[in-house]
Amino acid sequence: MVRPYTGDNAHLTLQRGRHACAVVCSLAMLVGLLTLSTSVNSQTIPDADAAHCFAQNLYFEARSEGRDGMIAVGWVVLNRVESSKYPNSICAVVHDGGERPPCEFNWWCDGRSDRPTEPGVWRLAQILAEQMLTTPPADPTDGALWFHSDSIPAPEWLRARDQTLHLGAHYFYK
Repeated sequence: MVRPYTGDNAHLTLQRGRHACAVVCSLAMLVGLLTLSTSVNSQTIPDADAAHCFAQNLYFEARSEGRDGMIAVGWVVLNRVESSKYPNSICAVVHDGGERPPCEFNWWCDGRSDRPTEPGVWRLAQILAEQMLTTPPADPTDGALWFHSDSIPAPEWLRARDQTLHLGAHYFYK
């Protein structure tokens, strides 16, 4: 629309104000979308190191237990991350105690290779680790922080804990 000349620049000031508002509003929306995208991505794309540590633990602690056993062992790790009694990251929980006994997870300090040898089971562990770090299934262990294999007797200190689950060859406690 062509405006008649009135001798003042009020209409130009108004147009510049609208343009500036449109630029500022667009930038604000872009920043908001980037922030949202970053937070969504951090929730849906797990840290590669955490996913690897987690998959190794699922594989070595529960490879003979299948999907359900791996999920239960995975929940012990996630519950420990949330507990003030343990480190607050996946890898720190998995590696807790160091590479020499005693350690929290036997595979980590047994002196054997930490390379998976069963490709199909390793792939399942990787898939479950990524799933549990992004959209975990319900916790079948009811908040367990400990578990042991039925191939060994329960340690004395564990007998005072509440057993929450017996799944396959593992007993879970909180």
